[in-house]
Amino acid sequence: MYVTVSLDVATEKAIIPTLIKQYKQKRRWAWGVENFPYLMMGFIKNKKIPLYKKIRRGFHLFESHYTWAVWAIIVTFIAPLPLIFGGGIFRQTTMGYSLPSVAAALFRITTLTLFICMLMSIKLLPPRPKDVKPQKKLVMFTQWLLAPLLAAFVGSTPAIDAQTRLMLGKYMHFHVTEKIRHGITSN
Repeated sequence: MYVTVSLDVATEKAIIPTLIKQYKQKRRWAWGVENFPYLMMGFIKNKKIPLYKKIRRGFHLFESHYTWAVWAIIVTFIAPLPLIFGGGIFRQTTMGYSLPSVAAALFRITTLTLFICMLMSIKLLPPRPKDVKPQKKLVMFTQWLLAPLLAAFVGSTPAIDAQTRLMLGKYMHFHVTEKIRHGITSN
């Protein structure tokens, strides 16, 4: 699943404005798929780059932007649909027979991985400051449990938005993320 990693944090004083700012930032990053035709034209013209590198890098750029937009939604919402709506005929196929056990195995593995990441994250945190309430730990656990659903909405939706705007020739305002330093005081 495509996860964006960055050194700057899109944050505000409240959760809704923070989500809006993060959405706009990710939408701006996803707009980068516009570089694909430019890259491919450059590859066609440049005879010094080996063909396998052109194919590999071109495919990686295309695939990463495409999967960014759809992978979380496919895994979270679309994968179960054949079992729900496929009926008896689908269940009699090899895929229909195997899909529940494969999906269950993948779910168990990803759930185990999610819990390992959650525990490692909590163990790596410094001791809780006295001014932070113990209930914050419950909020952190909830965030981890909601991560798969949030990945579909917070991750895929901005990419779909940007790519659809680009495809339809719609304008997208370029929102620059304001850099905010929390907890750091300057002298």
